[in-house]
Amino acid sequence: MHNLKDFNILIARPKEVAQDLAQQIVDNGGTSICQPLFAIQPLLDTAMIKQLNIDLADNDFAIFISRNAADIVLPHAVAQQNLRWACVGPATANCLESAGIKDAIYPQQAPYDSQSLIAEITSRQIDLTNKRVLIITGQDGDGWLARAFQDNGAIVNTLAVYKRVKPDIESSVFYQLFNSPKQIDIILITCVTSLINLQLLAKSANLEIENIPLLVVSERIRKHAIEMGHKNVYTSASMSDSDIMCALLSACAKLRGE
Repeated sequence: MHNLKDFNILIARPKEVAQDLAQQIVDNGGTSICQPLFAIQPLLDTAMIKQLNIDLADNDFAIFISRNAADIVLPHAVAQQNLRWACVGPATANCLESAGIKDAIYPQQAPYDSQSLIAEITSRQIDLTNKRVLIITGQDGDGWLARAFQDNGAIVNTLAVYKRVKPDIESSVFYQLFNSPKQIDIILITCVTSLINLQLLAKSANLEIENIPLLVVSERIRKHAIEMGHKNVYTSASMSDSDIMCALLSACAKLRGE
């Protein structure tokens, strides 16, 4: 049953990350349009790489919050015998395995997020009391995971190895994206940076986009969207493809009046 028939869905993620979701949208009768609304800017320099390996030697756990963090750090990380590794999902775990780290802890089922990682560690009855934990993340993280580890007795340090920035898109190109025959019916937003950049790009292209429905992947992003003036915001249970598809189908049914 093609429940997304006649819906044009803008996915504000890089094509290589959005590929599977884009195909699911097509399989359900919709049209997927991939346009990243952020770019990744690595922050590692020579001094940070040196400090990184000192930190890895001094900590009990190293936690990757995203695949971006793993891609940036792993080429520079020196293996440590007693260091345990963890991450928030299988894609990042695959990166670790490719780098020779085969026993990383990560959630075994969706949603693949910080809460699920803490639940996985708890289910393994790992005592975090006084354990030193290094969280390797992006500059715009919300700090939830660090607080959760601290609540479980860990000593936490955070290292930001990248930041999300506005992508290099010409105003005319962005304008055309919203004025093509395939008019955008709903925009998928997976981080606050994409939401901010959406408004910045819309302003530069003299576009009014507040009435276009959004689908976001967390309550935190939903609150930001409402505060920024978006009128119609739907929320998925997590940023897993299955939860996003479920929320998309539900949102499009509502927009269709079903």
